[in-house]
Amino acid sequence: MRTRLALAVLVLAACSRGPAGKVAKVEELGALQQSPLIVGRDGAETARVWGQEVWAFGDTFLSVPNAQGFNFVSNTFSISATAVIDGGLALADRLDDAGAPLSLFQPTSDELAVDLAHQQLPDGGCLETPCGQRWATWPGAIVFDADAGTALAFYGLVTAAPGDFNFQGVGQSMAMWSSFDALPTRPAFNVCADQPMALFCQDEPSFGSAAVEQDGFIFAFGCNKRGFNWPCKLARVPFAQAQQRSAWQFWNGSDWSSKLGDAAEVFDGASILNVSFNAHLGQWLVVYSAPLSNDVKYRTAPKLTGEWSGEATLFTTDRQDAGGTSYDALLHSELSEDDGRILYVTFSRPTPGWFNSEFALVRITLE
Repeated sequence: MRTRLALAVLVLAACSRGPAGKVAKVEELGALQQSPLIVGRDGAETARVWGQEVWAFGDTFLSVPNAQGFNFVSNTFSISATAVIDGGLALADRLDDAGAPLSLFQPTSDELAVDLAHQQLPDGGCLETPCGQRWATWPGAIVFDADAGTALAFYGLVTAAPGDFNFQGVGQSMAMWSSFDALPTRPAFNVCADQPMALFCQDEPSFGSAAVEQDGFIFAFGCNKRGFNWPCKLARVPFAQAQQRSAWQFWNGSDWSSKLGDAAEVFDGASILNVSFNAHLGQWLVVYSAPLSNDVKYRTAPKLTGEWSGEATLFTTDRQDAGGTSYDALLHSELSEDDGRILYVTFSRPTPGWFNSEFALVRITLE
C-alpha cells in the first residue's frame, strides 16, 4: 500500500509540471477534401505504411450502399499525399465491388450475420429485433515495421444497439497487415472467454488506443474511463510477439511486470489519443481532446514511461455553432514539418444534413 501511495504521489508531482514547448500560432486550413461517397465519419488515425499515408476512420455514413447493402459501416480508410500541399489534403478511397468505400477491418462471418439479421429493412422492420443492433470495429493505432514489411493495426471491438451513445466496448484487439494491396486479417486470440477476437478483455485497458514502435518493441497505451477521467496505462511487447498475450509486459511505475494487475497509471488522457516522438521538443508528445470540452490538450515526457507533464491546451476547436464538444482530435505526426515544430491535427465536426460531417485540418506552429 505504501509503495502504491508513493507512486501516486510521484505521478501527481510529475503531472503538476507543464509540458515542453509553447504554441506560437494556430491556423485552420479548412476541411479535408473527401469523396462525395462519404457523408460523414469520425476518428482519423493515420500511419505511413509501405510509403503510403493511410487514414483509418470510425463509424462512416455512405451515400451509396456497400457490397453487403449497408449505408452505415463501422470503419473506412483513405489514402492521402504524404505532405500537406497548398494548405490542404485530399483523401482517396479504395472501393469495394459495389463501388462504395471499403472498410479496413472486414467483419467476421458471425459479426456480419448479426449485422444482417438486425439491419433495418425498407418497411422499417428487421429480421431480428432490436433493429439496428450491430458489431463495430473502431480503428486504433497502426504500427508499421519497415524491416518486417508488416503493420499491426489495433482496433476496439464494440457492440452497439439503437439509440444515441448506446454502445459498449467489449475488448481490444489487433489485425495483421502484410501487404498494402490486401486488407488486414483479424485473427482470433481466444484469450477472453466471451470474445474470442479480443486480445484484451472488456474489463482491461484498451492497449493500442495509442502505440509506437521503438527498439523492436511496440509500446501501447490503454485508457479506460473512471468517472470523468481517463487514466492511461502503458504496456510493451516485442513486435514479432505482439499476437502472444503472454509476451506482453506492463509498466508498474518503476519497472516492467508480466502481471497486468501491476500496471500503473502514467497520465490522465482520453479514449482517443496518439503519441509520437517530437524531435523539435526532444520529448515524447501525446495529444487528445479533453473530455467534455473543445480544448485539444497535450503532454510531454522524456521517455514513454514518463515522467509525463501536466496537460496544456494546444488549441480550441472551432465547432462553427454545431453544438456539442470535440472528442476525436488527433495529431498526424507523419505530416509534421521542421522536426515537429509544425504540427497538423484534425477533428471532426457536424455539417448541414443528415449525419453529415467534415474534418477540419489545423496547423500548429510551436516556438
